[in-house]
Amino acid sequence: PGVRYPAIAFGALTSIFAYLLVKRLFGSEKLALGAVLLNHIVPMFVAGSVLMTIDPPMFFCWALATYFAAGAIFQKRSWDWPLCGLAVGFGFLAKYPAPLWFVGLLGVLLSQKTFRRLAVGASIAFIVSLVVTTPVVIWNVQHHGASLWHVARQTGASGGRLLHGNFWEFIGSQIAVVGPVLAVLMVAAIIDTLRRRPARDDVQEKTAHVGLMYLLWIGAPFWIMTMLVSFFAKVQVNWPAPAYFALMILTASYSGGL
Repeated sequence: PGVRYPAIAFGALTSIFAYLLVKRLFGSEKLALGAVLLNHIVPMFVAGSVLMTIDPPMFFCWALATYFAAGAIFQKRSWDWPLCGLAVGFGFLAKYPAPLWFVGLLGVLLSQKTFRRLAVGASIAFIVSLVVTTPVVIWNVQHHGASLWHVARQTGASGGRLLHGNFWEFIGSQIAVVGPVLAVLMVAAIIDTLRRRPARDDVQEKTAHVGLMYLLWIGAPFWIMTMLVSFFAKVQVNWPAPAYFALMILTASYSGGL
């Protein structure tokens, strides 16, 4: 039983930072609580809160990076950038895909008018994350890239073929672990966010839309990248899990009528 305690702790901490992120983006305690509760009815997240694997710490670090980046971007908290980098770096120590979080962040930065200012902070975060990954890099150099070859084989980067993929199985498994109803709501939330055009004189609506687009950028690219891998390799059902941290909050916002 003691082996499960870290998973429970990581699950609780992830929920806390999900709550704080929603408050930071939208200033709504009701929506923040709703987002946390929505996560706790998803089968994938329930399992991740009681089964200790490499996923709970990586998922928590992904949430932590998303929280700190929001503070750095929208509240101009410059010290949040190195904290963001630490979160991604430690996430990498748990599971190698963690640095792909920066792909979503790049999308966020490119959509901001203050790109140059934000790019400096984001670069600091990236450098900090690289420093944290040093032990893994050194180990791989000493062992001829053993773990990197293992990941390459898993993802299809080494010898992958279209016939080796499991695209339809991947789609079906994601609907199953998220739940059919929530899966439909999530797609609707994504479409609504992309189609929404806030009125120029409505500051509150524009602020909310910026927050929604931030969540979409953080979550969608990683899910899409995982989906693309499913054409070449057998993708495991838990691989896109980090994407759902932001996408579930997006879904909660849509369901709550934000």
